[in-house]
Amino acid sequence: MKFTCQVDINLSRDEAVSLFNDPAHMKYWQDGYVDFQLISGEEGAVGSQSLIKYNQNGRKMELTETLEVYNLPYEMAGFYEHEMMDNRMQNLFT
Repeated sequence: MKFTCQVDINLSRDEAVSLFNDPAHMKYWQDGYVDFQLISGEEGAVGSQSLIKYNQNGRKMELTETLEVYNLPYEMAGFYEHEMMDNRMQNLFT
């Protein structure tokens, strides 16, 4: 399944990308966000992996993110793994 979502943000690209790229701000745009931990590689390096934790109304979930593209402020793409699903997401900043 593929889908596209567009969000218009009333900030400059650099300001929006700076907020997007800072895990301290993830709680403001990802429902249930709890924590983000680098688990292998270097932060922002293609191939690095991070563990992202969520708690949505008592339902805990952990995703492993593998960075596939890291070309900010233009693009960031990752592969997300969970025991129940896998997901690939591409973020383009224009």
